[in-house]
Amino acid sequence: MESFEFTSAVRGYHIYKEIWEPNVGDKFVALRELHNQCDKYAIKVLNGEETVDHLPREYSRITLYFLARGGSMSVEVTGRCRHCKQLYAGMEIPCCDVFLFEKSDHKPLEGSPNEEGLTL
Repeated sequence: MESFEFTSAVRGYHIYKEIWEPNVGDKFVALRELHNQCDKYAIKVLNGEETVDHLPREYSRITLYFLARGGSMSVEVTGRCRHCKQLYAGMEIPCCDVFLFEKSDHKPLEGSPNEEGLTL
């Protein structure tokens, strides 16, 4: 199993702050949110079965591309909640995104549709 990671943040804490309190070291799973009307590439962050945040839009499309090809992703909280510097983005929580995948020589064709019919 191969992995890579990068520093990011999850956004929307102001919406979910009644559900959870982020603590440095908390680890979560990230999955596609199929029926999100605001972002067809939305990636939700789950604590068990409950959505507690989302990846920023600027990362959701590439993350969906990765997940659709059999990868998995976890999110680890690395800092305290802060205001996002982007206009209208609300609160964000610094984190480390970890992507896991099987090393393979197989490369999918560019522009090939995934199982939902989206071209990534």
